[in-house]
Amino acid sequence: MAAQQREQARRTRQAIVWSAAREFDRNGYTATSVSAILAGSGATKGAFYFHFPSKESLAAAIVEGMHTRWAPAVQRWAASEHDALGVVLGLVDEVVVHTTADTVVRAGLRLTTEHELVGAGFLAPFPEWERIFGHLFHRAARTGLLRPGVRPETAAHVLVAGIVGERSCAPVGVGTDELRRLTDQLLAVLLPAFAEPGWTQRWRASGWWSRSLPELSDEPDP
Repeated sequence: MAAQQREQARRTRQAIVWSAAREFDRNGYTATSVSAILAGSGATKGAFYFHFPSKESLAAAIVEGMHTRWAPAVQRWAASEHDALGVVLGLVDEVVVHTTADTVVRAGLRLTTEHELVGAGFLAPFPEWERIFGHLFHRAARTGLLRPGVRPETAAHVLVAGIVGERSCAPVGVGTDELRRLTDQLLAVLLPAFAEPGWTQRWRASGWWSRSLPELSDEPDP
């Protein structure tokens, strides 16, 4: 019986989180009521407050879930046989997919920019992206894939700023294919400025432009 109760509690919590993510993504933090979350989840008010002492604590769980979404992709690409710049390309694709198709990530990104939550300590993922891409650009420099004079930290900062800018300037509700097109245009300008010419030539001839984007795996509970 205890195992059944734990599983039921897990399912209830998951339903609350997914309902909240949908509401936060569509309407933002302030305009989302607990009653709307309950209506979307089928949970009772008692169940809600059993799992989350407040709407803010639920928002915090979604932001934490957003951050955990990146770890499997980073590990998968780090273990691949691609060179460092190939891993950069793969992780940029992951960002495109997650920020358009993953409801928890979309909600988490919106929550980290909500004025009402500025003092709540919710951290956007952008510094972590810079750290990861900076590490990869350092690896690229050590293996002779960067142009002389390109600083890995600067390359990472410019790349992340460009990705975030494309996402922010895109129309509301932009789809994966359209954000991919916009991001590919960005990469077509930035990577030749960072990478040594031989790598750029191989990249342009590789058929990368017609690649398939990664698919979201079964999403873990936030």
